[in-house]
Amino acid sequence: MIKRLTIATAILCTMTLLALNAQAASKEACGGIELTAIGECHFEFSGGCKAKCEPLSFVAACDGKCNAELSASCTGECGASCKGKCEADPGKFDCAASCKSECNASVAAQCEGSSNKDCVAFCEADCASNCDADCDVVAPSATCDAKCEAGCSGKCEVDANFDCSVKCSVDLKGGCEIDCDAPTGGLFCDGQFIAVTDLVECAQYMLENFSISLDISISASAAIEGGCSVGRTPGKVGGAMGGLFALALGLTLMRRRRERLES
Repeated sequence: MIKRLTIATAILCTMTLLALNAQAASKEACGGIELTAIGECHFEFSGGCKAKCEPLSFVAACDGKCNAELSASCTGECGASCKGKCEADPGKFDCAASCKSECNASVAAQCEGSSNKDCVAFCEADCASNCDADCDVVAPSATCDAKCEAGCSGKCEVDANFDCSVKCSVDLKGGCEIDCDAPTGGLFCDGQFIAVTDLVECAQYMLENFSISLDISISASAAIEGGCSVGRTPGKVGGAMGGLFALALGLTLMRRRRERLES
């Protein structure tokens, strides 16, 4: 039976699903995604979805999965080189730019000869993400020691996790394309693919950790047998229920600001 999903039904089903998880949700339900803020999230479907299954979309997810310890030799060599450049002209030294330059050169050498044609594109995006994140917390007036410590941390994080991150990006590409063919589609937040393992818990995690509003808009018919019957199996949402959840949420998660940043 084909039923047109009304907004009232969508809200009821969404709230019922979210109420199933009373305990604190884990970010592992969102594939361990490493995000400090969320601007916008939505589902993509079919061809438009698969076009977004590209290396640049996997950086945040792989940063959450790959957490090797930094190499002392990397931080030592990087620090010495960085400090020399910074002290030559402290006022013009740019932590993030220096970090990206060193990091890009390093990953280009490591990607050379790789059979993965997306290696350089993914790793350079990873360099940009890590360098910006680590350098953003350092004031422009900071000492060369502080700037170089931050910049080298970003560069050496990418070096330490190189093998894990490259493999992760390949694995996620396959998983992303599978999600695109599923009833729920693929979930993307600010252009980053969310490797959802539990759709309900992932949504709950985002609600608990980000100050967001749910913009519920329904503009499609859904093939739902039995309306909003809820019988969730831990770890997954069934096809019809997953499709209902996707339609019910819309999904547009609008960030106001992350709660912890407001405190």
